[in-house]
Amino acid sequence: MNGYLLDNLPENHPIKQDVHYFDEQYGGSNPLEIYLKAGPEASSLMDYQVLEALEKMESKLTELTGTDQFLSPLTLVKTINQAQNQGSAKAFVFPSPGQFQRMGRYLERAGEEINFKLLVNDHQEGRISGRSPDFGSYKMAQIRAAFEEFVSQEIDPQLLTIQWTGTAYLIDHGHQSVTIQMAKGLGVAFLVVGLIAGILFRSWRISLILLIPNVIPLIWMLGMMILLGIEFKLTTAILFTVAFGIAVDDSIHFMTRLRFELGKGKSLIYAMKRTVMETGRAIVLTTLILVMGFGLLIASDFGVTHFTGLLIAASLIVALLSDLLLLPVLLLPMKKVWEKKARKLIR
Repeated sequence: MNGYLLDNLPENHPIKQDVHYFDEQYGGSNPLEIYLKAGPEASSLMDYQVLEALEKMESKLTELTGTDQFLSPLTLVKTINQAQNQGSAKAFVFPSPGQFQRMGRYLERAGEEINFKLLVNDHQEGRISGRSPDFGSYKMAQIRAAFEEFVSQEIDPQLLTIQWTGTAYLIDHGHQSVTIQMAKGLGVAFLVVGLIAGILFRSWRISLILLIPNVIPLIWMLGMMILLGIEFKLTTAILFTVAFGIAVDDSIHFMTRLRFELGKGKSLIYAMKRTVMETGRAIVLTTLILVMGFGLLIASDFGVTHFTGLLIAASLIVALLSDLLLLPVLLLPMKKVWEKKARKLIR
């Protein structure tokens, strides 16, 4: 699963070009926030050992994200160190133990006289705030995992603990959660449709056969996504449920008409012929109307709209072919079962 902040805009869109400019010139456009908390063995985040741990963490973040523009309690210490060295740019570094001791009286007021809060709760809590390029939720998840692994191995939890937070993290986490829930919902839909078909036709084998033509359009849609390089994310995951809902509607109409024809005492072959001639014609017309309607969306430059039209239109065509060509073939081996059920319906 992957997603970007502006992944639905075309590459030549002015807003997307502005974001690329910020990524290249200002270290990134994606908010990066990490919550900090002093451990049991640290009196505050401004302890020298805690600041040393922060220095390691920021170096690792720079290695992983390619940007070094972070604001944290360590930034306050580096700024004071620079001020005590006549504002030299070279002095904006982590101080030595002796230099750190000389800035003791300034550290007591560190972070209290600026509006951008980096320390709270008597310096027990704070944050690392910065920006990174919009790598996408998939790569960013790998970066977060690698950083957390580094922290677990290199940073003593008795001195410092961390937790990812911020807008970008919540967006990525929300997208992943919703996408997983959509997949679970699609699985529940399969079970419910199979259950209803089983009750309607009083056969678990027929309910399984009914699901096969409705799975094929989804597999076709997934194949198109792979071939065209369309990433699986929130805006594309929802298309599977839409396509399944429309496809299964045609199958239910086909099977209901077939059941009606069999109830008149007709043979399975003749009942299929009547079903294709009557209900099949309606299915073809409704599918053509839906394909033309969704096909209009293909002309859109907005990504989610374009992919909605392309993928659903293609899946509807495959669903039509599956219902009219594959479903009757799958039902032929069930001839004896159907004729037995038809006799029960007549009685």
